[in-house]
Amino acid sequence: KMEGMMHMVPAQDVYSRKEKSLSNLCENFLQIFGAASAPHDHINLDAAAERLLVERRRIYDIVNVLESVGLVERRAKNLYVYRGPENVTATVEALAAEAAAEEAGGAGAGGAAGAA
Repeated sequence: KMEGMMHMVPAQDVYSRKEKSLSNLCENFLQIFGAASAPHDHINLDAAAERLLVERRRIYDIVNVLESVGLVERRAKNLYVYRGPENVTATVEALAAEAAAEEAGGAGAGGAAGAA
């Protein structure tokens, strides 16, 4: 019964899946909308999904990561602006400082709560 249901995935489908990995999509997204764009160029996510031949939810996966490091910024529904790589260093430094402050505050807050 199960033998009839199981089948081999053609090599072509495996390659296609690898081609659409998040890291490859992110690289392609940046090649199209990053390198060719000046900072503050607008990116329509529907157009990006169409151009990269993926579902819009995959584009959201990419822009969420890029937004977290300061490469893109949301302006409206389905509309982002490219900020450029110069913002990445400042964003990473701010995140590191925030993490250090939380670590320091977490230890101090726990002690203060225990004392009260």
